[in-house]
Amino acid sequence: RKSFVKYLQRNKVKVVFAEYGTVGAEIFNECKSANVPLVVTFRGYDVHHRKVVALHKEKYAAMFKSCAAVVAVSKDIQSTLQRNFEISQTVYYLPSPVNTDLFQFLAERPGKNVFLYVGRFAESKSPHLVILSFYEVLKTLPDATLIMIGSTGASDLQEACMILVRALKIEVSVIFKGVQTPEQVYEQMCKADVFVQHSLTTPLFGDREGTPVSVREAMAAGLPVVATKHAGIEEMIENGVHGILVEEYDYMAMSEAMMELCKQPELGKQLAANASAALRSNPLLKHHSQQLVNII
Repeated sequence: RKSFVKYLQRNKVKVVFAEYGTVGAEIFNECKSANVPLVVTFRGYDVHHRKVVALHKEKYAAMFKSCAAVVAVSKDIQSTLQRNFEISQTVYYLPSPVNTDLFQFLAERPGKNVFLYVGRFAESKSPHLVILSFYEVLKTLPDATLIMIGSTGASDLQEACMILVRALKIEVSVIFKGVQTPEQVYEQMCKADVFVQHSLTTPLFGDREGTPVSVREAMAAGLPVVATKHAGIEEMIENGVHGILVEEYDYMAMSEAMMELCKQPELGKQLAANASAALRSNPLLKHHSQQLVNII
């Protein structure tokens, strides 16, 4: 820790930007010792997960007394911070950026009933419920395919999902791609018909998402989105305007929405066009770098 202080001083660092609240909690004392302002961004689990918050509660309280600025990637996180902690600073709302140069809008979809999931295999993203929804879809659209991109989270949920797929005897229809580069993700988005994510509030620890980047990448790419009425997702997607949102845990409703978009491709096109336009015109995303510079 002393070496970190010396590093900050030796390199004349003007500001430290901590991407997660838990990271900020571990380094705020060193930043204070080096007289370097600390800007902390909260992204989801670091403010919602009960076990994580309990472990860092005292450090958070001390950090909020000395850090220069606090940033939340969703309004849900912003309100949670303001409600649960004494924070004298302004809590800025600034969602994470999307590479719209890479994730170009594609109007036409292949029409092969291909569904895509992109994200960590984490409880708050509930990929296993996506699989259950897809299993219901297969009963009506037996030629459908589910592509799953991402790696395991803190648990072994990825393998649990593989076990579920084998138990349901749908291995031929579900393809696990593992970790992919952003370029590879975009390539898969161009081959898909519908993007699916079943984010939820976990029952044991109350973990929640921020504003999932993969959902916004799908929006930018013109890929129709089926997701849940959850945290930052609802802040970016108006149900029936920019995508279709269902209640958390309602995997049957999600399967119905997935089938609806496959059966009504024109509806998917309209929702995707609305979503991409709204995302690309959002000033917080369009001028994200400048917004962050202004905060700093």
